[in-house]
Amino acid sequence: MSTDGARERIKVRAAQAGLSDRLHPHRFRHTFAHDYLMAGGQERDLKRLAGWTSDVMLERYGASTADARARRPLAGCADGAVEDECLLQHRGDIAV
Repeated sequence: MSTDGARERIKVRAAQAGLSDRLHPHRFRHTFAHDYLMAGGQERDLKRLAGWTSDVMLERYGASTADARARRPLAGCADGAVEDECLLQHRGDIAV
């Protein structure tokens, strides 16, 4: 299947699923790279798996993953907690 053929199949299937505005071939590549790094995969291994020859893409996905890791402590906060309060909850400085 050609690149255009794959793009068209994804477009058709996404429309059938009601995801036409959010799904495109690059989304799969991005999700793989992001999830690989979030799971602890090494950047150099990702570069090899993805077939990249420069570090530009590593910098992009590395930044995306770093952002997600930085937000991770906030995910378990009590509803309605402001960010500073949430971080204190995460550290255990205040009771929930």
